Amino acid sequence: MWATIRDVARLAGVSIATVSRVLNNSSYPVAEKTRKKVVKAAKDLDFQPNKLAAGLKLEKSAAIGLIFPSFMGGTYYSEIFHAIEDEATVKGYGIILGSSYGQTKKEELLIDLLRERRVEGLIMVPSSHNVDLRYYQRLREKIPFVFVDRYLPEIDADRVTTDNVKGAYIAVKHLIKLGHERIALLSGPEAPCTSIQDRIKGYEKALREFSTGFRKIIATEKNLNKPKRCAYKAMTSFLTNESSISALFAVNDGTAIGSLRAIREAGLKVPDDIAVIGYNDDEIAPFTSVPLTTVAQRKEEMGKMAVRLLLERIHGKRGISHHIILEPRLVVRASCGAKLFSRDTVGVLSEKR
Repeated sequence: MWATIRDVARLAGVSIATVSRVLNNSSYPVAEKTRKKVVKAAKDLDFQPNKLAAGLKLEKSAAIGLIFPSFMGGTYYSEIFHAIEDEATVKGYGIILGSSYGQTKKEELLIDLLRERRVEGLIMVPSSHNVDLRYYQRLREKIPFVFVDRYLPEIDADRVTTDNVKGAYIAVKHLIKLGHERIALLSGPEAPCTSIQDRIKGYEKALREFSTGFRKIIATEKNLNKPKRCAYKAMTSFLTNESSISALFAVNDGTAIGSLRAIREAGLKVPDDIAVIGYNDDEIAPFTSVPLTTVAQRKEEMGKMAVRLLLERIHGKRGISHHIILEPRLVVRASCGAKLFSRDTVGVLSEKR
């Protein structure tokens, strides 16, 4: 059984009101001797104040709602989550987590449930299919929220993202500098969303800049919980039925990993026959059958910055929305075929892990 405020009052020999005044640092005068008795009793009983109950009186909960699409695709979202949790804990806030699985109606339901639990703000990776923009426009008037990783362009809200156009551009430029002309882009089950759309823009920008005529976007099924399987099936179909390619840029590491199996089963080798680059730099990237070249995102900074923006909004320290765009970085490993331990011609980091 957890100790209650009544237990503390009984052990200290004071009223419940006195315990409340001491533990909440009330300005109401309490004798120093009495204060010490209360503090000692609370410590002896390992008393933990009920922040939610106290917060209800002030319409505050010291809690933040967090909505992600899924944690099944890789470590990307889990790394952002841990950064959010660490930063929130330091600031005295707890986290209530929900997964939308990319379903708009479930996302709205989660938001409503979190608001019922009086969270003080929300951090969200928003869905992108059939979104009711009026819902989010109304939501802006009711509770602070921050978009992380991707966002809804029509909603003027705080957001923290990566420069995904640049990330894709440096990846595809790297492949072009290695001599590849037939470079395909492997999309993912999250598409369409701002992060993938921007990566497609970066892919196309590099092709235009270097006058590469070949352009191919390989779409996948929409199962957010099985991105590797979706990528494997899409890539298998492509290699069986369509023209050959010499390089592949995958919009995230999950789809890249799915493609590695499809390429292997087609009797081809990475990077000898097809060079592969992913995106996110998931924890597994250095440990795939061929270590994966990938675009690294600053996931820890993304999560912590989202918490800081939200708390500033909760405490009314800012007016206009703030858009933070973090710089990506290409991490070169064996899957792209570049020589390791060197600076490549694009001027990005090469490393061996």
